Amino acid sequence: MTSRFSRLSVLACITALAGGLLVASPAAQAATGGVSVTTSKVAQFAAPDLRTAVPVKCTATATCTGVVRWYNGATVISTPLYYSVAKGTTAYVWTKLNAAYSGSYTIKFAETGPDTGSYTKTMTIEPRKYSTPVGGTISGPVGGITDMKVSRWGFKYGVITRLDSKAIAFNGSTPYSFDVPLGTNNTATIDYRFSISAKVNGVTREWYWRGSPTGTTYSATKTQHHASPVKDVNGHYNFTFGTISGGVSGPGASTAKVRVIGTPAVMPTTQTGRKDLDEPYCGDEYGTATGSSFSIPFIPVSTTSSDPRYIVGVIPDPDVAVPAWNDSKAPDKYGSCLAARNYSDSSTSGLLSFGGGNTLTGVNTTLTTGETVHGVVTFRGFGDRFTDRKLDIRPYVPHGGILNLPIVKRSDVTGVVKVGSDRAGTYSIDKLPPGKYWVSAGRQQSCSFWYPSYYSNNLTYLSGEADRETEIWKSFSRLSYLSGKYYSPDASDNPVPGQIYVDGLEGIAYDHGARYQNGGGLYYGSQAQNGSPGGGYAGWMYRDVCVTEGAGAYKLIDTENPAINGNLLDLKGATISGKVDRDGSKTNKEMMVTAVSTQGILVQRSAYTSSSGSFTIRGLESGNYRIIVNTDSWRGLGRSHSGVQTKRVTRGGSYSVGTLYAHF
Repeated sequence: MTSRFSRLSVLACITALAGGLLVASPAAQAATGGVSVTTSKVAQFAAPDLRTAVPVKCTATATCTGVVRWYNGATVISTPLYYSVAKGTTAYVWTKLNAAYSGSYTIKFAETGPDTGSYTKTMTIEPRKYSTPVGGTISGPVGGITDMKVSRWGFKYGVITRLDSKAIAFNGSTPYSFDVPLGTNNTATIDYRFSISAKVNGVTREWYWRGSPTGTTYSATKTQHHASPVKDVNGHYNFTFGTISGGVSGPGASTAKVRVIGTPAVMPTTQTGRKDLDEPYCGDEYGTATGSSFSIPFIPVSTTSSDPRYIVGVIPDPDVAVPAWNDSKAPDKYGSCLAARNYSDSSTSGLLSFGGGNTLTGVNTTLTTGETVHGVVTFRGFGDRFTDRKLDIRPYVPHGGILNLPIVKRSDVTGVVKVGSDRAGTYSIDKLPPGKYWVSAGRQQSCSFWYPSYYSNNLTYLSGEADRETEIWKSFSRLSYLSGKYYSPDASDNPVPGQIYVDGLEGIAYDHGARYQNGGGLYYGSQAQNGSPGGGYAGWMYRDVCVTEGAGAYKLIDTENPAINGNLLDLKGATISGKVDRDGSKTNKEMMVTAVSTQGILVQRSAYTSSSGSFTIRGLESGNYRIIVNTDSWRGLGRSHSGVQTKRVTRGGSYSVGTLYAHF
């Protein structure tokens, strides 16, 4: 993996070294008070310059003017200087001393305007320093890495920029140092960070130093760091790295990918930030290998023994085995990175540590074919449709919205029969890594299917929109009317003899589930027609609409806890009915109406209008829904309408939103 600087795995900020920059200041004395000095220390340039830059603030009602002198006791030690500082500003007043000084001295301002009086302040004068060395030592095993560099990054106004880099001839323990420029009065630099990079098996990896100036590599500080001449910061920013090695056995071991994942110094606080980690919701990647024996170098090492940070994941061919994470630490195996973290940011019991050294050996993994989840789904109070019988598995993520999580397995509820007043069927999903999962039935967010249409084509939708001409395949009266050609398996000119082959727009429709039957008709799923659909319909249209009766059911299961079964109960959902009218003579046929949950956890449901503009949205769980109307039932563009905008429903009830007037 190439380096991704925007979220380097050990990204953290460094403790500011502000201590010692300023010394305690005696109380300033002012008679009428137009000026003040904003620091307690100034730096004097070397001879023959001998100047100091004194930051002076004017708080008067007009420009502050006067004469300034330095004193050593009662003796004047500088050339009298006339100063002028605009009101409401701070500016440097460049005074010239008659010799080089170091220590405590007094500066006195004799004010001439707009007020008269004097202002004195005791200050420290020190020699001017133009830069200070900042660096540390790089330590770790020598083998397996090349092209090592250390970089310094500037951090200003929320933007981080690489300032300079140094190539490192690494020998196992190599010092490095940067000369960091200081400010006018030896003040601190802009905030900066350090990173180290190297090539590992031809891939450049890079990570930031994260820690405090005391050298604790993994202290989770959040501030930046900057250079100071008062405290010696050279030697504090040490990089230590190590090697993780082990073996893989079981099915698919020889081709399995091994990944080292590290927990972030500071875990992102948003779900988007967590999802954006190299291993979503868990951590960032530090190294990879392939095969039954691995050794992964250049892994950041903590200087403390009790600092577990790492998860080693082995990812095999999914047709052969399931992933295993930190198998050597788990009594029953961890099936995911999150499981190794015990689904908690604070838990470290399942993580690996270098234990104070820089080698971690014996990280061994045995691959298996995984776990099987099965159960019974009961449909109560309604006649289930095939969409009610759709089932999916999503990984459990703490605080994560279920519908925002990726689907890792899909299945169908099969063998549905009548059981008393209910209907019920079973499901079984195998090859699941051990862990926690959400099992959902009848909760698909979107379902694209072929439906009977009042239109023989979708050219009305596409009129004037050239960029959408490739979507002509989404509607037709007969599949064979689309451009392209269907080849039967035994056709003499079939480019792929023995298989069905379809090209052109006809082929695209075929790839999306359209099928021939009896010489040109279309069937899809449980729908089968000869030729055009009949029943007043002119053709078929591919629409993003889920038609369900049940409200859907979901449950959290744990493959390692047999007491939690996978049985689900799906109850009849609520319905929302109404009618859509449009301005003028525009058609209200086949317009999509969608109910979107305002709670962010319920599945949205849709329906399309009949020839008279009426609609019924089915399968709604209890909750509040926003109503959306659009003209395009297979593209989903929401437009404005008058009438009911939101509707609260209770599962099993029937509700009406009356007439919705579409203004488009």
